[in-house]
Amino acid sequence: MTPERIASGLRWIRRVVPEYSALSGDVTADDLLADLRAAGAGAVFSFFYPLQGGESVVINRWQRDLAARHPEVVAFASVHSDDDRPAEVVATAFEDLNLAGLKLHPYVQGLDPLDRRLAPALAVVEESGRPLVLHTGFSGFYGRDPLTGAVDEILRRYPRLRLVAAHLLYGDLPLSRWAERLEAHPNLYLDATNVLSLARPGTSEGAQLSALLADWSHRVTFGTDYPMGMAYPVDRLYSLPAAIAPGPDALEDLSWRAAARLVGPSCLPPSIARDLALNPAPPP
Repeated sequence: MTPERIASGLRWIRRVVPEYSALSGDVTADDLLADLRAAGAGAVFSFFYPLQGGESVVINRWQRDLAARHPEVVAFASVHSDDDRPAEVVATAFEDLNLAGLKLHPYVQGLDPLDRRLAPALAVVEESGRPLVLHTGFSGFYGRDPLTGAVDEILRRYPRLRLVAAHLLYGDLPLSRWAERLEAHPNLYLDATNVLSLARPGTSEGAQLSALLADWSHRVTFGTDYPMGMAYPVDRLYSLPAAIAPGPDALEDLSWRAAARLVGPSCLPPSIARDLALNPAPPP
């Protein structure tokens, strides 16, 4: 994100994770990427979304420029329901900028993912085969209604859409309820970012998450949300998967393999793409 948006995000996360006060408010995207590389990241998914209509085109170009400067970056597009012709914005991001997928954060963007104006844009995502990463969960923190119904409706309306439910609807749907949805919807993926900081080993939620990973780790991703994740410095976030994964295969899936398979080798740095070729996806 731009320095202004990073600074705004840091002011927000410091209310929850005071340790981020040690990170300079003037930090840039280049600085953050250096931190992630130093922590061992071989690829970094970059999400940057508009807060109002008319910003998406500039943001998507910014994402493309970031990825051009940093080959490890897997850049995602975004869109807003108040944009003129949202479907065209998304199509351009995919066809001209070759961005890896679409990210929406309904709470922060102030939009409804079921807004009829977004329907053609979601159809573009579905047709492209690229993933939609949708923020879900933590509705109480944001003071908004849960997105449980919206997730289920998106799955119904767009059966071929590769939907990633970021944060697993945490706080709005028990972790034990995801297995039935994964079974029913073969294009549904989950993302455990920030959840691993809360569903800890030795707790009921930790046990539910570990059981979920035992069967479905190939469709569960994990990221740091840096610099707005639930721990600082970033090394602490990268240590979380090993504590909850029920075995080495689940750890590989959670740490990198599920995310890499989601976007495919053409979007990945060459070294990660080579590793992916040696790790074929399990049969459906």
